[in-house]
Amino acid sequence: MDGNRQWWTVSYWQAGFTSLALAFSTAVLAETRPRLPEVDVVVDRIAARLASEVSGGSEFRRARWTTLAIPDADGQPRGISIFTIEGIGGGNNFTQYMMLLVTGAELLKFVEADTRVVGGKGIRLLVANELSIREGLIVVPTLSYAERDALCCPSMPGDARFEIRGGKLHERVD
Repeated sequence: MDGNRQWWTVSYWQAGFTSLALAFSTAVLAETRPRLPEVDVVVDRIAARLASEVSGGSEFRRARWTTLAIPDADGQPRGISIFTIEGIGGGNNFTQYMMLLVTGAELLKFVEADTRVVGGKGIRLLVANELSIREGLIVVPTLSYAERDALCCPSMPGDARFEIRGGKLHERVD
């Protein structure tokens, strides 16, 4: 897609159409970036397992966001994938997960190192397509719920910061 489409979706998100615009912009951007087939296989497997653990859940695949731009201390690539399981219990609940991927025995063959819940309906919404790495931390913009926000529409912007310690994801809350 051209740059105009991306600008348009970001502008609507900034205008305050939080949940709806986020889902739409994530889906549009996800379709335009290249896929990582060898990583997708790993994420597909874990997402399917997590979806099977909840009644009626399935991955909202177009909202998946993956990056492999996180080197470890030895310079080996690591990756982060944020994905969403929706339809939990047959309704419109959703949960966002973050997965840490590390290289396995073969270089550039990724395996799951850690997966944890990082957001969802009633928790907070991660704006996965704006993930960045700053000072060794994984920083993901969020929208949290203000006291009077409906479950559809978190409105308080913030950041979630994660670090990798001992091969696991840890959220920094300081």
